[in-house]
Amino acid sequence: MNRISASEVATHGRFYRLPKALFEVDYYKPMKLEAKVFYSFLSDRFELSLQNNWVDDEGNIYFIFTIEELVELSGYGRDKVMALKKELREYGLLEEERQGLNKPNKLYLGMVDPTKPLEKDAQNPCPERKSEFPTSGGRKNRLQEVGNSDSNDTDISDTENKEICSSRKTISDSDESGSSPGAEMKSTSYVGYEFYSILNLIEQEYFNHQPWHSAYHLTHRQKMKLGEFLETGYISSDEIIGLIKMIPATDSPYAYLVKSIENLIEEHRLEQKLQAHRMAEAHYGT
Repeated sequence: MNRISASEVATHGRFYRLPKALFEVDYYKPMKLEAKVFYSFLSDRFELSLQNNWVDDEGNIYFIFTIEELVELSGYGRDKVMALKKELREYGLLEEERQGLNKPNKLYLGMVDPTKPLEKDAQNPCPERKSEFPTSGGRKNRLQEVGNSDSNDTDISDTENKEICSSRKTISDSDESGSSPGAEMKSTSYVGYEFYSILNLIEQEYFNHQPWHSAYHLTHRQKMKLGEFLETGYISSDEIIGLIKMIPATDSPYAYLVKSIENLIEEHRLEQKLQAHRMAEAHYGT
């Protein structure tokens, strides 16, 4: 090991910059260390954005990265990258805007606020900013950006947003949830805003598929569960809707749907592993 001398402190290498506020301000302290490092990876690309003239009409700088590029940049796996993006969104440090079919999102970094009050809690994770719902171009399933089938471009209204951010159950005649409203509040996890409009469409398909005499709307917790499946990147919204249409007459349609989704995701995971194995064999030889 070569020790660093006093004269080399300022010049001995290249570094990523991490805002101290991410470690010193109570609001940001619960953030995972990996999310903070991921933030520094992105902020390090500002110079590249300026070189590419990635500045919008309001003077805000943005990045254009596919999921694969973010995986290569960070060294994390695909699922980890999606989870880190989600955490940055929850802390108001990342926003995404769609550019259209088969185009990667525009990524906007948020400023780290050293005066941010400690107000984030598990019961109110919905950001106040609404710029993730641009009027031009709808909110499609993020899977569009990695080449999977896209969703309807229905924009979310303020009413829908309030409904989704609430943990109240919708009207339901089913006991499939198996928990009280209080338990649901504690166990509910939240997905990125880009999934909310497609989750409403999925829920409507689910409701329409059921017999009229026993139809019920999904609870917020159940919808968030489906959103978590979408966030894995191993299943698309169209595939979930296709599975909904295949649900037979049963007393537990939601449980049947979840099991079907889990099975399909596992199939996709195995297919991906097999494909990676074949590519490795082709590259390195058997």
